[in-house]
Amino acid sequence: MTAADVTPADPEECGLCGASFAAGSGRYARVADSSYLDPADPAHDGRRPVAACAPDHLSRLTAALRERPFTYAELWAGRLARVHAAHPAGISVRELARESGLMDDQVEEAALWVGRGSVRRA
Repeated sequence: MTAADVTPADPEECGLCGASFAAGSGRYARVADSSYLDPADPAHDGRRPVAACAPDHLSRLTAALRERPFTYAELWAGRLARVHAAHPAGISVRELARESGLMDDQVEEAALWVGRGSVRRA
């Protein structure tokens, strides 16, 4: 992975301490996070980009984020919400599943997860 894969837009800021640093001079990683939906590339859904000002801050930041459980139903619910939001006039359940790329059982699990009130904010 290169810095270009996960470098946030300028100005850059450490995800741990908030310090600013020059673009491209930080430390970068992607961390599994089922609450994260990539705004530009759905292939990166569930893989949150993080930036830090120093290697030890990146280690501490990624360690803290890795403690959060990864829940596929949460990721799937987010994908469904993104597709649903793109269709303000409505969309059928079949089209919702097709556009999100989810299987019927995944759609069902996502709906159950949301119904249990398990929605977490990123």
